[in-house]
Amino acid sequence: MAATDAQNLENLVKRELASPPSISLQILGVHMNGEQSEIDFDLRIEYPNEAKIKCGKLFTRDQNEFHSWSQQQDPEGDFLAISRGWIEAWLGDGDERKSWIIQNSCYVQEKDLTAIKGHLEALARRTGYGGDVTSMVHTPLFEKIIPESTAVLQVEWTPDNLFIPMDNDWNSKVMNAMVDKRKGSISFDEPKPSHGRSPFRRAMKLNDTAKLVSRDQNKDGAEYTVLKYSKWGSST
Repeated sequence: MAATDAQNLENLVKRELASPPSISLQILGVHMNGEQSEIDFDLRIEYPNEAKIKCGKLFTRDQNEFHSWSQQQDPEGDFLAISRGWIEAWLGDGDERKSWIIQNSCYVQEKDLTAIKGHLEALARRTGYGGDVTSMVHTPLFEKIIPESTAVLQVEWTPDNLFIPMDNDWNSKVMNAMVDKRKGSISFDEPKPSHGRSPFRRAMKLNDTAKLVSRDQNKDGAEYTVLKYSKWGSST
C-alpha cells in the first residue's frame, strides 16, 4: 500500500473513531390508576461523550479473517494504530472490491447500572414519590455504512466515569424535574430554581398532599403548625 493511501486510511479510521456513540439516561416514574398506568415523569439526560475504547475486532463477512484487541489484555496498546494495521494488511492483496464498515457501541457496566437505579430511586423517595421508578441507559449502535462491505470493524466503548455525577446540585435538578412532572430532556447546566423551597415541600404543595393536623404554640408563645404528609404518585 502506498504511503499516501496509508495516510488516507489512517485519517479515515481516526475520523470515525474520534468520538464514542451517544449515550442517554431515561428516568421514568409511573403509578397505577386502577388498571391504567399513568406516567408522572419521563426524563432524558444526555451523557457527555467521555469514553474510551474497551475492545475492538475486525472480521470479514466470509469469516476468513478475524482480529481482536482489548484494553484489559493490552493496556498500553494504541487501538488506532492496531486497527489501521489490520485494515491495511487485509486490503494489501490489491482486491479493489474490498470495503468495510465501522460499528460503534458503548457498554455500561452492570455495577454502574445497579448504582444508577438505586440512586434514582432514593432521589424519588426524597421527594415523597410513591410510584415506581425505572431507569434505562440507551446506547444506540452507530454504523458507518459502506455499500457492499466485506468486513466489519467493531468497536466497543466504555464510559470513563460513573454515569451520574452524584453531587447535591445535580441531585436537586433531577428531583425538581421529577416534582415538575417533566417529560423530555434536562440539562446539567439548568439554573437553580429561585424559590428556595426543597423538592419535597414543592411536591407536597403541588400535589396537595400536605394536610394540617394542628396549630399550637411553643413555650415562648411562637405559633407553629403540624402537617401530615402523604406520598404523591401512589397507585390507587
